[in-house]
Amino acid sequence: MARRIGWILLFLSLICGWMAAAAVAAPNWRSFIPFERRVEWDARKDYIVHEGNGPWMILACTFAGAESESQARALIKELRTRYNMQAYLHPRMFDYSGSVKGKGFDNAGTPLRMRYAQGNRVPQFAVLVGNFASYEDPEAQEVLKKIKHIHPAALQFRDDVPSYQRMAAVREFYRRIHPDLDRRKRGAMTAAFVSRNPLLPAEYFTARGVDSFVYNMNKGEKFGLLQNRGRYTVRVATFRGAAAIGKDDEFEITDKLDRAKINADQVVEHLRNKGFDAYVFHDRHESVVTIGSYNSVGHKLPSGRTELLPQIHQIMQQFGADRVPLRNGEVGLRPKPSGIRGINYDVQPLPVEVPRYSISADYARR
Repeated sequence: MARRIGWILLFLSLICGWMAAAAVAAPNWRSFIPFERRVEWDARKDYIVHEGNGPWMILACTFAGAESESQARALIKELRTRYNMQAYLHPRMFDYSGSVKGKGFDNAGTPLRMRYAQGNRVPQFAVLVGNFASYEDPEAQEVLKKIKHIHPAALQFRDDVPSYQRMAAVREFYRRIHPDLDRRKRGAMTAAFVSRNPLLPAEYFTARGVDSFVYNMNKGEKFGLLQNRGRYTVRVATFRGAAAIGKDDEFEITDKLDRAKINADQVVEHLRNKGFDAYVFHDRHESVVTIGSYNSVGHKLPSGRTELLPQIHQIMQQFGADRVPLRNGEVGLRPKPSGIRGINYDVQPLPVEVPRYSISADYARR
């Protein structure tokens, strides 16, 4: 019996030792997995970048030359199968056969035209990784860090196979001689960075845009601010509201928010009747009234300060609070009445940007 137990213990120790050795010998590819699920790989698919990808991606590297496509596709395969990263191909063709405007003029005063020394068409292929909702996405920054440190076989220098990665030799030289140990440990994609999806229109990245929910709140307004064609306007009245957040991020219009909307609509109607170019805007938390449409706020002075346009300054003075003396000798601010009972203008009107509908706002909320 004791002999049998000894054999069992010996067998178990051998199994444990084999598993430990296998764990040490196995490549540490799991440390580079940016997603929990295994990324798809099908040799029959192209994996070309499309509009359905996230608005932000990582530009891993670029290739140029006649045989550059095959090397780019080899990298995509390796990123997907070995490192479990969602890699895509973005092909582009650069035409250098035409003429370009040069420096100087000829005897007739016509601008000189010049041609490239090698006037031909050069195909280039970019490899992009990931689908990220924003530049600051923590996952994007984590994947970017890993991309800079991995060493794919598709990008290894070999004497018998030329490299079509752009600036590969220069980057490799400076990597080897760099005084920073971390920089020397990096791979061939050390220059990778987070970039926009090249196929998405500029509307996806419109600053301070409104999503479809807020857009629909303002779509039927007769004097809605979204109809304002200028870049700036002056906010003269603000009415705070409150929206109740329900299940699945759905918003319920509360009595306070509804009252804010009614007040703002009344003020706009009143200002319009008095001849002012007034607008109204509603969102999830407040309603505002603005006046005017301007493409610029003012002019920048050599000191760095901005001198407001006279029209904007006049509106701010006309609708801003009055300074009134107090009993203790100090000066207070008294908001100007709007002409509608119980409603005043803002203490300090301010120039603001005109909001625009942004597809990226919808994407970010999703």
